[in-house]
Amino acid sequence: MFFTTYPQSENTFLSSLGTQDERSWSWLEFSVHSPLYLASADFTEDGVPLRRTFLFGHLRDLFGFLGNPGSEYTNFEVSLMSPSYMNGTSSYQLSVLKEIWDKSGSDSLLFVFKDGKSQSHSIDGQKLNINEMQKLISF
Repeated sequence: MFFTTYPQSENTFLSSLGTQDERSWSWLEFSVHSPLYLASADFTEDGVPLRRTFLFGHLRDLFGFLGNPGSEYTNFEVSLMSPSYMNGTSSYQLSVLKEIWDKSGSDSLLFVFKDGKSQSHSIDGQKLNINEMQKLISF
């Protein structure tokens, strides 16, 4: 579980404007200190162009969202919300992604950002070499 919601954080006004299955929250807790993915995309509703933003706790869920055939969404931009242990600061940082690389047979990922910087996430702490990795996706 990556997100925890609480009854006192439900935004009852916004929840009442959504469908029966939708609920809105004023705030939520990040239950696990891990990389998070913020995906923004364009869509049109009643002829009006709009943009929505989604937060994903798992890369597989992000890929499922991005790869949904027939989706109403276009013009995706994905950012990494990296926790402090990944980015070397004392808090989460948000950076726009250019590519995500994977090391086969491990849980190691390398994130390349639009500004040319990169950051790795390796559960076992191993140093990553991009020459030993395969590109999962480009944005």
